Order: sequence, then structure tokens, then C-alpha cells
Amino acid sequence: MSHCLFTFPLESQNDLVRARQLVRHVTSLLGFAQADRVALVAAAFDLACQSHAPTGQATLCCEIADDCLFVICSPVSGPCLSEKTPTPSAFRLCRPLPAAVSVAHDDVLWMLQQLMELTPLDIFEEMKMLNQELLQTLINQARQRGSKTDFAGPSAA
Repeated sequence: MSHCLFTFPLESQNDLVRARQLVRHVTSLLGFAQADRVALVAAAFDLACQSHAPTGQATLCCEIADDCLFVICSPVSGPCLSEKTPTPSAFRLCRPLPAAVSVAHDDVLWMLQQLMELTPLDIFEEMKMLNQELLQTLINQARQRGSKTDFAGPSAA
């Protein structure tokens, strides 16, 4: 059984950033590990940008099916494409759900709707989150290599 979490039109650069924010919320609510969240959010944003580029319009859809999270970005054919130009196909991303998902799919949908209403797009805040994710990833990689990390500041990941 498939549960559509959201379908979001991508018509501007702000919509692309909002889509990134929505995928970050979804991956957090579903309990993905931090490294998986970072990878999924970055990949979803990139796919959204690629699907948006040809015509300036696309659709991003997140759904749960077969114990996986699917992110589907579909370009919308615009008037600038000729009949000889093939319609761009959808970009798909699939990741198995974490084993310990403790939230029902319907509850994820409700929580996501609440988050969308309560967290308007703030591009600066999204960039700050991106920076924190990048710093945390770099710190984790350095620790795995056995290096000492020297990031100063109270909020440095």
C-alpha cells in the first residue's frame, strides 16, 4: 500500500529550497539516521533542481510504499519544448525505511502538514541547517579517520 506524504509544485527557486526543507522534515519524522537524512535531502534537492531546469516547472512527490521512502521529481512539459524534443522523464530516489520507525504513516502525514504550516520558508535558516549538516558530516568523517577535529564555537555541529 502506498501513502502519499505530499506533492509539491516546483515553480521557483524558493520552491526548490522549500522542497529541500520538506524532505528534511520527512526524513526526520521517519527516523532516518543523520547521515542518511543529509544524503537524502541533498539528493532530493539536486533531483528537484534537475527536473525544474528544462522548463522552470516540476513536481516533487514524497511517498511511502513497500517499506521504502520514494522521492519523485517530475518535470512539467512547458510550451518551449517542441514536439521533436522528448519529454524529460521523472527522477526517482528510493531508500528503505529505518527498521525502528515508531510513527504510523498517517501520523507522519499529519505531523508533516503541521510542520508545513508552522515553519514558513526561511532561506537563511535552511542555509544554516545545510551548514550544520555539512559540518557534522565533516566531523564524523574526521573521527572515523582518527583525526582530531578543531571546530570552534558553541554551534559548530
